Amino acid sequence: MHDVIVTDEEFLASREAVETAAYGIDRMLRRYLSVMKFAARHGLRSGAAAGALEEFIASAEKLQNVCSRIAQHHSEVSRSFAAAVDNADEYLY
Repeated sequence: MHDVIVTDEEFLASREAVETAAYGIDRMLRRYLSVMKFAARHGLRSGAAAGALEEFIASAEKLQNVCSRIAQHHSEVSRSFAAAVDNADEYLY
C-alpha cells in the first residue's frame, strides 16, 4: 500500500479542471446542435438522411447538460471529501 499526498491546491485545481472541461463540452454540444438543427430546417428536409439527422439531433439533445451535472456532482463530492479531511485533520492535530 502506498500513501497518496495531495495538497489542497492540487485538489481544488483538479476540481476546477473537471468543471471547466464539462462546461466547455456542454457549450460545444449546444453549438453543434444549433448547426445540426439549422441543417435539418434548411437543408435536409426529407429522405433517409433527414430522418437520420433528426434521430441524431434527438439523441444529442438527451446529452445536453449531462457533463455539467456530472461536474456539479463531482464538485459536491469533492467539497464533502475536503470537509471530511479538514475535520479529520482538526481531530488529529
